[in-house]
Amino acid sequence: MKRNIITLFIAVSSVLSAVAQAPNWLDPQARRTEYPSNMFFVGYAEGEQRADETQNAAKARLTKQAQAEAAEAVQVQISSETESRSKSEKTQGEEQFQSIFESAVKTTSVIELMGLNTDSYVKNNTIYAFAYVNKFELKGNYVNQFKMNFQELESTLNTAKQLESSGNKTKALAQYQEAVLLLAKVKQAQGVLAAVDRNANIQSEKTAQYRSDIIQALARLSQGTRIYVENVSNTSLIVSTITKALSNECSFPASAEQADYVLRINASISDCYNQGAIFFCDADVKVELIKAQSGEVLYPDEFSQKGKGTNKKEATDDAYKKAGKTIGNNLSEWLKK
Repeated sequence: MKRNIITLFIAVSSVLSAVAQAPNWLDPQARRTEYPSNMFFVGYAEGEQRADETQNAAKARLTKQAQAEAAEAVQVQISSETESRSKSEKTQGEEQFQSIFESAVKTTSVIELMGLNTDSYVKNNTIYAFAYVNKFELKGNYVNQFKMNFQELESTLNTAKQLESSGNKTKALAQYQEAVLLLAKVKQAQGVLAAVDRNANIQSEKTAQYRSDIIQALARLSQGTRIYVENVSNTSLIVSTITKALSNECSFPASAEQADYVLRINASISDCYNQGAIFFCDADVKVELIKAQSGEVLYPDEFSQKGKGTNKKEATDDAYKKAGKTIGNNLSEWLKK
């Protein structure tokens, strides 16, 4: 009899203990009271354990739903704040480059909130999940995140501008593309901070200017390196071969004022002779790549190129074509440095 009483006592104690352990957040009113919206972002989910999943898997699934709901609450606030700010962020530049930012920001739109807490509870095969984050703690986390990303953005932009001004457009383009991703992270952090504190220092004017700077730079660099060809000797066959070889990485404006570089070419045939039915011609070529703004000669080269053909014209054309291909290949490698 005594054993039965003890067994009954243990069973009742277990039931009472299970009831006592039920978290307050199960009750909607308690959630609103203990986690007020002016202090917390919260998410709540509940559902049955599926026949094809373990209890842990079900907990993970419902917890993820609660986390997503908390993140959505932040995202709604961010969208509201971003919309009001974006009206003042007038950006000049090609529309196609503005879309780059839309896709970059979209990749960071699903927010994994730093400092997000979660809890779960199981009763009668029903699983309850709760996610919450204190707005003050969230602000502290994102202030640090914002500062780090903002400093990295400024450093990357400075590097990009230096590379572009020195004529290294390939590396400059890579830096501006990196700045796009950093700016997307900065804008996400800005959104979170604005959602928790309207008075947060989020450098809106600076980031709007940086956005404009990047878009305009991408528009410029999409044209590739701009080279004006100064054809001193009027050897058009060399020029057409060069422009074809560099067509994927350079553009060729009609005037030096529109160019980053001037490519000065002077070529002439110094010797022609035949050996039986085959003609040979030697082309003497002088090349200078000049920085358009300063007039500094950056890439000088002189060489001779032999061509051959069934007559003098064919041999001359072959020499000029080969010379143009050599110049194009050498310049392509030089521009990548």
